[in-house]
Parts: sequence; structure tokens; C-alpha cells
Amino acid sequence: MSWFPAYEAAKAFTEMRHSSEPILHLVHPRPVQWNTLLTPIAETLGVPLVSYDEWINALSTSVTAGSADEVEAMTVNPALRLLPFYQAQKEVSTSDREAMGLVILSTEKATGVSPTLAALPQLDASRAVRWVAAWKKAGFL
Repeated sequence: MSWFPAYEAAKAFTEMRHSSEPILHLVHPRPVQWNTLLTPIAETLGVPLVSYDEWINALSTSVTAGSADEVEAMTVNPALRLLPFYQAQKEVSTSDREAMGLVILSTEKATGVSPTLAALPQLDASRAVRWVAAWKKAGFL
């Protein structure tokens, strides 16, 4: 997973804006596995962490397609609207790609022009726990 916080993204973007490079990838230069961040988030929230297959199966069986309850279910659980997309991601997720089948982007040129991006520490459990605290403080959770 190559996410990184918006503040660092904005700072890196401003450092990149006058580069002579025609294309720069604004992603974390040291990606981590999903579980590196999702496990501490799940633990902090006190929710179980299940495999992608288990989640897709539970989502698929939560409502009968074409039923009168389907529209209501999609209102309550918006993930149902994207079920076909999530199911397709199982086929494109491989070890040589990021989660959801996204290609791994090179950051060699980007880190060459952005000191912020070059110095960005790898994400870890403590950062994920701080995100949860911020989401709670903001009323998102």
C-alpha cells in the first residue's frame, strides 16, 4: 500500500511542480502490506479482521440480487454498489501488484526532486493508530 498523509503529499507536490521531469508518481516510495496498517486499525476499533474472500462472500450473501430489499441494503451498506468491482479485484491481485490490482509505480524520479518524498518514513502501526484517533476526534468514527 503506497498511501501517505495529505500534508506530506501536498508538500511533495509543491516540490515537484517545477521539475523538468514530464511524469512523476506521487505515491509512498516505501509501500507496506495492507495488514501492516489494517491490523492495528481493526484492533483499535475492536473489529475482526477477515480475509478478502470472507468479506466478499459475506457481502455477496447479505442481500438477494433483484430483491425489493436490495435498494435498501445498498443504502445501508454502500459497499454493495461496488460488489462486481470488488469481485473482479480478486482476479487481478497478485504479489507483483499493489492491493486491488494497482501497478507498482516507480518513485525514483519523484524522490530525486522531492526531499519530502525521499525522506518519508515507512508507514507503521503507530501511524495507523493515530489515524483512528484523528478520525474519532473529527467525528468520522
